[in-house]
Amino acid sequence: MSKVKDNIVTTGLSGKLGKQIVFRQWEGATFLAKAPRESKNKVITPQMQRFKEAIIYAKKVMDDPELMQIYKSKCKARQTAYNMAVREFLTSPEIGSV
Repeated sequence: MSKVKDNIVTTGLSGKLGKQIVFRQWEGATFLAKAPRESKNKVITPQMQRFKEAIIYAKKVMDDPELMQIYKSKCKARQTAYNMAVREFLTSPEIGSV
């Protein structure tokens, strides 16, 4: 992935250009990457289903301002509340004692 610097044409661009290039935004910077290809014979594995559920959970967290603030407080550098919500959903809880 390459980072675009001081280019008036591509600054702020995001989305797909044709079927080969994707522009992405991260912390105010524009990044250029090869476009992902989708498989025609896609099989949904249990891991993929679990990740889908994590995405649904994270979107619900983003809709709730109180929960979003809780997740923002847990964030480190270059992390978002959305990423933290996905991570928490996918991480098994640790039980100290019973």
